[in-house]
This record gives sequence, C-alpha cells and structure tokens, in this order.
Amino acid sequence: MVKARQEGITAIGALVILVLVGFLALAVLKLFPVYMEHFSVTASMESLKEEPGDERLTGRKLEQLLMRRFNVNSVQSVGREHIEVDPNDSGFTVSVVYERRVPFMANIDFVVSFDDTVEVAAR
Repeated sequence: MVKARQEGITAIGALVILVLVGFLALAVLKLFPVYMEHFSVTASMESLKEEPGDERLTGRKLEQLLMRRFNVNSVQSVGREHIEVDPNDSGFTVSVVYERRVPFMANIDFVVSFDDTVEVAAR
C-alpha cells in the first residue's frame, strides 16, 4: 500500500499569511486618503492650464486660483507656504511641494513626500 502524502497549509502558516495580509490591508487603508488628496492636488494644478479669461495672469492670481480649487476639493494638507509660482519665458511654473505624515501604529508613521510641477502658459 502506498502512503498518502499530506498537503496543505498548517495553522501556523495560515496565521502568518493572515497577519501579513492584515498588515498590508491596514497600510493601504491608511495611505489611500493621502493619495486621493494628492490626486485632487494634481487635478487642481492641471486645471490651471485651461483657466479661461482675457486678463493677464499674475503669479499672485495663479496662487489664489489654486488655493480656491484646493478649498473646493477639500485639500487640507497644502497651504500657501507649499505653493511656488515662478515666471518663465512662456508663462509660469507652478510647483507644489509638501509631505504628509500618517500615523500607522504605535510610534511608526508613514511619511509621503510629493513634488508636483505644471507649466501655465501666459495669455
């Protein structure tokens, strides 16, 4: 008679896999809102390219438009201190540089840095 070989996962193996999946799920749940907010930041910045108007844009006006869009989109992590508007030959370069610190567990935090730039043509 041929001995049958047992196959499958042990209780300890299943527990280890369950802990890893739980750890990754918690990380995703903590970071998802950060990346959704960043999506709103980049969408707001891209919308500056299509800003209608026949008046001449200034750096100050671009900053105000961007802050208004952040307010509408509920962007809370970016303030005026994170926005830099620099004039160039073709218009303006708008940069937003910021970082988010998200508590994970105990004394462990996730730190996520963002650096986005968009070119806005002068009108």
